[in-house]
Amino acid sequence: MSSPSVQLSPDHLGNLEEEGFIEPDLDPAEEVLENFILESVPPSEPSMNTTQACPSKKQKWADIGGKKPDWLSLPPSIDEAAKALIDIETALQPRWRTGAGFKDLKLNYFTWSHMEGMRALLALYTAVDSHSGGKWVDSSMTAAIAIGHGKYCARTLRVMSRQYMQDRAILPFNPFGDWNETLLVNEDLCQELNLHLQQLYTTDKGITSSQVVEFLSRPDIIQKHGITKQISKSTAIHYLHVMGYHFSWTLTGQYVDGHECDDLWKCTHIFDKDRNDITDQIESLLASGKHVVLWYHDESIFYAHDCRRKAWYHKDAKAKPYRKGEGVSLMVADFVSADYGWLVGPKSGQSACVLLEPGKNCTCCNGYLT
Repeated sequence: MSSPSVQLSPDHLGNLEEEGFIEPDLDPAEEVLENFILESVPPSEPSMNTTQACPSKKQKWADIGGKKPDWLSLPPSIDEAAKALIDIETALQPRWRTGAGFKDLKLNYFTWSHMEGMRALLALYTAVDSHSGGKWVDSSMTAAIAIGHGKYCARTLRVMSRQYMQDRAILPFNPFGDWNETLLVNEDLCQELNLHLQQLYTTDKGITSSQVVEFLSRPDIIQKHGITKQISKSTAIHYLHVMGYHFSWTLTGQYVDGHECDDLWKCTHIFDKDRNDITDQIESLLASGKHVVLWYHDESIFYAHDCRRKAWYHKDAKAKPYRKGEGVSLMVADFVSADYGWLVGPKSGQSACVLLEPGKNCTCCNGYLT
């Protein structure tokens, strides 16, 4: 039988931390400092009690006659804080070389507000006539309340101020827009995706956002680059923009199927001439007064990619030989009259409609209607 699981509330966990059963997490710098202090203390006499054979850090602090300190509550020296205050005021309002006026740093609100909070903390801590002068935690609380925040902000101001005292180049960084990192920061993945798109461009199929989603959803790509979830089409469109692609009409170069050749031009003009002769004969029949039924030969061609000539193309891509047409076609041929409608057999009722697949790969009629 498996033992039942027990879940502790945050309040219970806090009580266990206070009693020394659970050690709270520390920053790496705080943990190194704490271990250094405790290791420098000679070990106490061994106890017969087995529960005290491995004393906790809280017991070690009790052995040396003190309580475990809050590292963020330990105040820095007044001189160190005063020097940091001068530097941060100079960083917030740097003067021009002439000494007249201040430079506009064009800081974002996040960085500016955090630096102002640090300045307020250091000013309150180093001020002689301040009620919180020389009191590190009280000064941080007063500074946090002044900018409309509470205890968490006070703790953050203490951390940032200590970091600034150690290194003047460390300033608050605005994390806006950096919570989600794009997959394109992986140079290997970006190179593989770019190579895949180049191969798609050479196959006359064009590039779509769905193909980017399919490529990044392949099991081998997911396992190789550690992709955790599938991207959406909108994200794929963003990736294509970043990689230099734009959505436009097909880049057309020279035709590769003999478009506008001399033999095609001659056939077109012969057909136009014969059509004019037939029109003259129709007019003579109408003038005789006999009932004439006009049957129109209707031909409609439908393509597999009608009105789908747009795709994603790289900004530096060159036009390639263009194949006339918009994919596989299907021609529907029939006869129609205004008096009788579509032409059908008088006895069999068979329709005169013919479906034809134009092109050299047609299996019937050699691609022509006879």
